[in-house]
Amino acid sequence: MTERLDAVERNTRSSAKWTTAIFSLHTLGLALIFNPLQGSLSGQPLIDQDWGLHYHHLVSLDAFWRRDGMLWGYNPYFMAGYPSNTIHDLSIKFFELVAVGLSSIALTPIQWFKTIAFVAMASVPWTMYFAARNFFAADSSKTVIAAAASLLGTIYWWNSLPREMFFYGMIGFATASYLSVLGVSLLFRLPMQPTWFTPIHVGWLLFAAAILPLHVQSVVIFAPPMIMLLWVQPRLFTVRVMAWIFSGAVVALLVNIAWLIPAVDHRADDVSAAIVEQLPLFTSANPLTFLLDYLGPQGFWTFRPGFAEKGLRIALLLLGLAGIAELVRKKARTLAAMLISALSVLFAITYLGGLIPPVAAWQPLRFKVPFDLVLVLA
Repeated sequence: MTERLDAVERNTRSSAKWTTAIFSLHTLGLALIFNPLQGSLSGQPLIDQDWGLHYHHLVSLDAFWRRDGMLWGYNPYFMAGYPSNTIHDLSIKFFELVAVGLSSIALTPIQWFKTIAFVAMASVPWTMYFAARNFFAADSSKTVIAAAASLLGTIYWWNSLPREMFFYGMIGFATASYLSVLGVSLLFRLPMQPTWFTPIHVGWLLFAAAILPLHVQSVVIFAPPMIMLLWVQPRLFTVRVMAWIFSGAVVALLVNIAWLIPAVDHRADDVSAAIVEQLPLFTSANPLTFLLDYLGPQGFWTFRPGFAEKGLRIALLLLGLAGIAELVRKKARTLAAMLISALSVLFAITYLGGLIPPVAAWQPLRFKVPFDLVLVLA
């Protein structure tokens, strides 16, 4: 027994070392993206594409907070008093709020904004590592699986849409996609905890507090597998587990209610549908979008339409489906059902959502990021 425990400990350390190496290379690559490098630390904003829009929202929030102690207001310099920081910056609320809060201690909001975005992207290897460890906690190969998930999740970031989103300034959705996968894995582990309070419970509460301000559309990512878990394994949800789920919901509401209320009040000011109609960003009304995305000569919103980008995602699709079949064969059917439910919903939104006007306003082709991340875990 002692020898077996020693072997498990060695495997765990080895897996952590590999993930540390992946994390180090990934972080170095992120740093080298900035040109010049000191731009990542300076007080000058990034103004390319969506980065400029985020800077506008950040400056507005900082002014509202320092002048009136408010998280939103009517900006006299924008459309003669249009309501700002209500419905139009929901994808970066986390970055805004933390940046403005930390700027009261040191540095400027824009320095913190860039730093937080950098740290969020750098966390990719560890996010996938811990998500895989949670999902496969009962598997003897969990350490190998965790390191492999870390590697594949990081390669996917560099090869596919997440890196392009980072260049474009769409930092909230990619971060939320990775974190949503981790959040579902934390829920999966909750019923397995022998005591009331463990690191899993702490992680669950932190996830609940952070996920909505990262991106409100995250609910579409993590809700289906969570509901599926409750449906296929209702006996796992004891009073203690349900109390923790309820606590997560309460924390999410209390932490975010200050910006959720004005966002709901100004829901009528949302112009995303009109923008998508003028510029069909991340949407396609072609019923063959799936085939074109994987097999067509051109890509959908990608700078790398060649075989490298498509080839990796085709490999993930085939290996992920094979992995789910293996889970069913090994009688890990609860996990298989959760992954299938997530893939089904994300597939429908990604490749068919453009045919439905309300869903088309969500820019549904973005949802192939969480779709591919679920395939990585499978």
